[in-house]
Amino acid sequence: MDQCLDRTGNGQVHETTKMIPAFVFNEERKYLKPAPELGEIEIVRKNNVVMYRQNRYVMPHGTYQPGRNVRIEANEDTGIIEFYDLKTKALLMQHTIAQGLASVYAIRILKEINLQNGPR
Repeated sequence: MDQCLDRTGNGQVHETTKMIPAFVFNEERKYLKPAPELGEIEIVRKNNVVMYRQNRYVMPHGTYQPGRNVRIEANEDTGIIEFYDLKTKALLMQHTIAQGLASVYAIRILKEINLQNGPR
């Protein structure tokens, strides 16, 4: 595949820039930084549940909205998993990380975060 690109595109002089893309990219590569870790994205189901690694985590009543997604940050060191609204960045819920599979983690086992909280 790379040989094909070298022959047909990246290895050829670009008509507009008069540069070879492969050489330009190698120069730019020196300044590139890794993208930040975004966490996993999941949907909030109609029953206010978010699935994560085959476990179900219950969100506060009223969390579900059509098309609402949450960003999940799991910290293995502290054993805490946090759920943030993808658009507003508001912290929706914290739970302990489930041990095993097919567990249901309800609100009563950890504190509920008020949905009106602003971004972190």
